[in-house]
Amino acid sequence: MSENQIRDEAQEPSSAVSDKRPVGALIVSAVLLVFGVFALQQAASMKIIGDSMPGPDFFPYVIGVLLLLTAVLLSLQWFRSSAEDHPQESRTTMDWISLGGAVASFVGFILLLEPLGWLICASALFWFMSFSLGGKKHLSNAAIAVLFAAITQIIFSMGLGINLPAGILGGLS
Repeated sequence: MSENQIRDEAQEPSSAVSDKRPVGALIVSAVLLVFGVFALQQAASMKIIGDSMPGPDFFPYVIGVLLLLTAVLLSLQWFRSSAEDHPQESRTTMDWISLGGAVASFVGFILLLEPLGWLICASALFWFMSFSLGGKKHLSNAAIAVLFAAITQIIFSMGLGINLPAGILGGLS
């Protein structure tokens, strides 16, 4: 090898690093910021009866503050990083099928919660989410989904005194 070839190889970058940072994290932090402000605004506008502590507005405030904190920290991390922190080979493509399954599961849950009830809708939501995320053990995932939904309903009704929608199972009591 000649001296010029060695010098040329030394000047070429060893990895393909993009000169642009991905903006996905910045978009996510903006969405988290919007949700955090919305959660705090909704918590502030709650009409509370009684003076129990911590009160029903406690968790919406906690969620709102945590959303804002996450948005700020994610934004700071993005602004402090450089293009070298985001190598081209570490970027992946979006799995639109899994995202579509997750969104469809949530939309179905929202639309069917009142008519079908918590136990059926939450079980279906948990099972469809595991399916859309690539779960292969469908029967055990369904059993875990029903168990998790039932335990959640028991915790809400017995522990917190909040009745979740019964739906079509309401007349079986």
